[in-house]
Amino acid sequence: MAIFSSFLTGRYLRISLLDSCHFQCEYCVDKNAQHSSLSTSVALTLNELSLLIKSLVHLGLRKVLLAGCEPLLRGDVIALCRRIAHLPGLVELALLTNGQLLAEQAAALFTAGLSRIGVQLDNPAALAPKARLAIDAGFSAANAAGFRHTTLLSRLPAAAPAAQLESLLALALHHRLDLTLISEDVKALAKTLGNYPALATKGAQQWQLAGSADTQLQLLPAEAQTPAHLHLTAAGTLSFENKKAPFLDLKNTLAYSPGSLIKINSVIREFMGE
Repeated sequence: MAIFSSFLTGRYLRISLLDSCHFQCEYCVDKNAQHSSLSTSVALTLNELSLLIKSLVHLGLRKVLLAGCEPLLRGDVIALCRRIAHLPGLVELALLTNGQLLAEQAAALFTAGLSRIGVQLDNPAALAPKARLAIDAGFSAANAAGFRHTTLLSRLPAAAPAAQLESLLALALHHRLDLTLISEDVKALAKTLGNYPALATKGAQQWQLAGSADTQLQLLPAEAQTPAHLHLTAAGTLSFENKKAPFLDLKNTLAYSPGSLIKINSVIREFMGE
């Protein structure tokens, strides 16, 4: 019961909708994968995803993050949002993207009920001109659609180059974004940021970017442990994000009990230790 209770009261569910992306970031791509994307026979269908999320919300889930690799490459992501965004008890439905397709889908995502958007981008200064234009257009479209507190997430090396930090700060200020910096050395990064006149300190890891009342900045350690954070992959595998717990193959459960919320709830509860 303790593990399951911790999940319900602590964190949220991260769903990898597929394993393909425009980019090949080393912390996201499985280097041992034999294929660049899941086959349709392996990946969870729209109906299966909807059923599983409905089941978890029924069990107490409150927040869902749609991720990928790149979730906007999946053609039914907007339909999925429509199905799950207004489930009773769900308080937030967020999406993590690389931003390349955001401009053309932001309005539809907002209408479908998506609550919040996060964009993973480590170094805007290193982007090709076409990709940078797509990012800018995506943030503008998200603001125009009605999204607020869109987050720019960036992983930084231990000694982040000044140009990289400056490009992230400038992008956040220009589009009124919240900025989350993920680093192996949070203390060193905080010290570096303290030298920037554009920042005013608000606690040890919370900052306000001068010139924008909307933009907040936070620092996170690269290896933050979140044992109550569940991860559901496109193939149906449910596991803990910290990789210390065994996994449960929900795709197999769905195959033997299609459409049965009672059976799915029972299997998940047993796996979680209730």
